[in-house]
Amino acid sequence: MRAQIRPAFKAGVVRLAAGFIACCAAVSSAHAQPKITSATEAQVRTAIVYNLAKFIEWPTQRFKNRNSQFEVCVASGDPMENAVQVLEGKPLHGRNINVNLVNLSADSLSFCHMIYVSSSKRSSLNLKTLNKLGVLTIGTGEAFLKSGGGIALDRKGQKMEFTINKTALNEAKITPSSKILKLAKGVR
Repeated sequence: MRAQIRPAFKAGVVRLAAGFIACCAAVSSAHAQPKITSATEAQVRTAIVYNLAKFIEWPTQRFKNRNSQFEVCVASGDPMENAVQVLEGKPLHGRNINVNLVNLSADSLSFCHMIYVSSSKRSSLNLKTLNKLGVLTIGTGEAFLKSGGGIALDRKGQKMEFTINKTALNEAKITPSSKILKLAKGVR
């Protein structure tokens, strides 16, 4: 069985690397312009989030059944709101992605498998509660990680880097692959 997984895993790593190269190319080409538009950066972030999710495992109990969709959530009014829509219907772990725009103050977020939280929306959430519900939280900055966020995706010059809060992922019972851990700027 190990021999069957390895080629698929290698192909996935190649796709992840291609995604990162495409993202870096997008950021590099945007650098030639005076200012990168937020839409372009949001598209790059969306591509990276999708590629990262391919190498993260959620417990099967987080899904109602084999045909359940993979629920990606983003706060209504978040800068990522439009960019993340391209994920709608894309395959992820044998499921189709369903993108949900959520009201952080009113909606129950336990149905989300992954939620992107921009810094402007972070104060509305208790990230540690989401971890206990098995939700992968993705945001930006060190403060996000310190407050219990799972993955921080940050722009450093022309590059996008990510840091993994392994404690938060463990609390959520979410398992990142060893390849993702090696590619991360940091693991805390």
